[in-house]
Amino acid sequence: MERRLLGILLIVLLALATAAPLYAQQGAPSGTGPRRVDPGIRSAGAVIGLERTTDNRVRKDQAKRILPMMKVLRGMKMADREAGDAVALQIWGVFTQNQKDALLAMREARRRQFEQQRAAGGAPGGAGGPATAGGPGGFDPARLVERRKQLMDQAVKILETRAK
Repeated sequence: MERRLLGILLIVLLALATAAPLYAQQGAPSGTGPRRVDPGIRSAGAVIGLERTTDNRVRKDQAKRILPMMKVLRGMKMADREAGDAVALQIWGVFTQNQKDALLAMREARRRQFEQQRAAGGAPGGAGGPATAGGPGGFDPARLVERRKQLMDQAVKILETRAK
């Protein structure tokens, strides 16, 4: 159950990670719209998502440009949202239009998958109910910080490999 919940959480985070830079790029003021995902998580999710494709992986020249920015994001606290958003937007700007399109397609596929799971009663929180803090499937900030670290480390490792 816990593994399934983490898997669903990762899918949702990666989905939001690909959408948030677009939202910011469209000039939406900071703090508006749905609850936003941490800029480090969404940037790492984009790099990891592209790595899973065959035609749109981060190229060597892109990796060399993104890597220092990703390391800056990795060193930021999650509370540094405004500065993190600025760095995430710079990372998003390095991606080609084909890469952005691939990320948006992945996001849409994950959204459809999430909606199907939700309709089948498999949404986070168990049995289609909402997740509550401290309850089954509840929000644990320490776990989120740890998962962010894991995703950021994975993205940095991918970029270091690609930059060689």
